[in-house]
Amino acid sequence: MAQPASLLLIDDDQDLRDSLGDALEGLDFKVTYAANGQEALERLSTEELPDVILLDLLMPVMNGWQFCDERKKHTRLVGIPIIAMSAAVSKNPWSPYYLDVDDYIAKPIDLDDLMAKISACAQHRVEARRARR
Repeated sequence: MAQPASLLLIDDDQDLRDSLGDALEGLDFKVTYAANGQEALERLSTEELPDVILLDLLMPVMNGWQFCDERKKHTRLVGIPIIAMSAAVSKNPWSPYYLDVDDYIAKPIDLDDLMAKISACAQHRVEARRARR
């Protein structure tokens, strides 16, 4: 039996973290949480790395763009796919390349759309891990 994909959900909105996290856990994902980019970097330095990072762009302390810039300084984090989440994305359809992420989704989040994006990113990560063995 395959192990469920692990996700790190980074968002300053506690209600969104709770509701989205519960929905994802109900779909058999292993979810960990951080309230901002700084907290996420601290978790990533000591915990098992997730298969996919779900990253809010607009947060206090360290926002999504700053997190992506800091992540580049840590070689063990660079290969983790990131799906950016923001209400601003629906108003400004930036490309994932511009955001320096693998994909993005507009808030409010459509769970089916998010599932498809997570599955694609997680599959890519699993294949990359197998290729390195």
